[in-house]
Amino acid sequence: MPDYQISVILPVYNAKAVLPRALESLQRQTLGFAQLEVLLADDCSTDGSWELVQQYARQYPNVRALQTPGNSGSASVPRNLAMAQAAAPYLMFLDNDDTFAPDGCAALLREMQASGADLVTGYFRDVLPDQTPINDRSPSCAVTEARKVYEFPRDYAIMHEVRQIFWCKLYKTALVRASGLSFKPGSNMEDVLFLARYLMACQTMVFCNVPVYNYTVSPDSLSHLCDTRYLQHRAEDIEELRRIYTEAGHPDCFDRQCPADADHYVSLIFTSDRIAAPAARLALLAPCRP
Repeated sequence: MPDYQISVILPVYNAKAVLPRALESLQRQTLGFAQLEVLLADDCSTDGSWELVQQYARQYPNVRALQTPGNSGSASVPRNLAMAQAAAPYLMFLDNDDTFAPDGCAALLREMQASGADLVTGYFRDVLPDQTPINDRSPSCAVTEARKVYEFPRDYAIMHEVRQIFWCKLYKTALVRASGLSFKPGSNMEDVLFLARYLMACQTMVFCNVPVYNYTVSPDSLSHLCDTRYLQHRAEDIEELRRIYTEAGHPDCFDRQCPADADHYVSLIFTSDRIAAPAARLALLAPCRP
C-alpha cells in the first residue's frame, strides 16, 4: 500500500451533483493528489452517488469506495466507517458539498511535521452553493495571528477560539485511535463532540493563519429544517458536551463555550418554521431553565 500523507474522510449522501467539485479540490492540492488517501463513504445514496463513488475508485488508485450497511441519516456512521480504515498518519475531514483551499493540506502538514503538535488548524470561509464567496474569513474564526501555539491543559481556557472550526484541522490518526474516538450516530453536533473529545486528549495545538476550507452555506436555513425532534437531540448533545468536559476534569471549558451553544439553541427554537405552537416552544426551553 502506498505511503499516503493524509487520509481525507469524505461522507457521501445524494451528492452526485456536487461530489465532482469536492474531488477536484483534492486533485488541485499543492501537496499532490497522490499523497492523499481519499475515503469516500456513501450512506446508501439514491441519486447515483454510489455509482459515481465506485467510478472514482476504479479511476484513481488512491480513492477507496466504502458504503454503510443501510442509510444512517447522518455523517457520523460513514465517517466512522472510513476513519476505521484510514491508512495515513494524519486525518482531515471534507463534506461532500464543500472544498479544500489549494494549499490547505500542505500548509497544515508542514506545521504538523515541523512542530509535532497534536492538532493543527487554519481557518475557513463561507461560500454560496455556486462557490461565490460570502466572506474571506468566516466570523467563526476569531484568531487572526500569523501563528498561535496552545499548550494544554494551561490553555484550555482559550481553546474556544478555534473549537468550533472542525473541518479545517489536521488530526493525528494514532491519537484518534488511542483515545477510542468516533462520531456519535444520530447527533446534530457530532463534529463538535468529536472535536471536544480530541482536544481533551491533546497536549498542543497550533493555529496557522491560512485558508483551508470553503464551507457551503445552504439557501435552506436551519430555521426551515429544525423540528422538535432535531432540537431535542441538540439539547441532548449540549448536555453530552458538558459531560465530556466535566469527566475530563475541565468543566470550566464548558462554562466558557456553553453560552454560545445555548444561545444558538434558543434562537433555533424561536425561528424554526416547523414549531408553531407556543406550548411546544416552551417545552423545548425546559432544559434551559435553572
